[in-house]
Amino acid sequence: QVTVRLHYAARVPVSQPVFKVVVSRVDGLEITGPNTREGGMVPDSVAGEGYVDLVIDNFPLLPGTYDITASVQDFSCLHDYDVRHRAFRFDVEQGEPRESTGFVTLGGRWRMAPLDVTR
Repeated sequence: QVTVRLHYAARVPVSQPVFKVVVSRVDGLEITGPNTREGGMVPDSVAGEGYVDLVIDNFPLLPGTYDITASVQDFSCLHDYDVRHRAFRFDVEQGEPRESTGFVTLGGRWRMAPLDVTR
């Protein structure tokens, strides 16, 4: 399990803010970008200081270096109130299952059986 915590400080009340986390490769290719609106958690407003957690139960990234960009947007997701580009960089090391192609693992299992050719 991985938790990404976004701290905020709103000097004035912000109506229906949408918090977003984008995970990208170091070359800028975006892998995923969940936000609180799509996740069904938009507060009526926020004021003062606080934080929002994105709790990721399964983080199936393959080995590589990745960046996190964090932002808070208006409800339409068309206007950024604040963006922290490449706020955090992290490395993923080889684990199980061992895969070398792509960005994420499907976590599948292989099965094999001989065909009955006498039928």
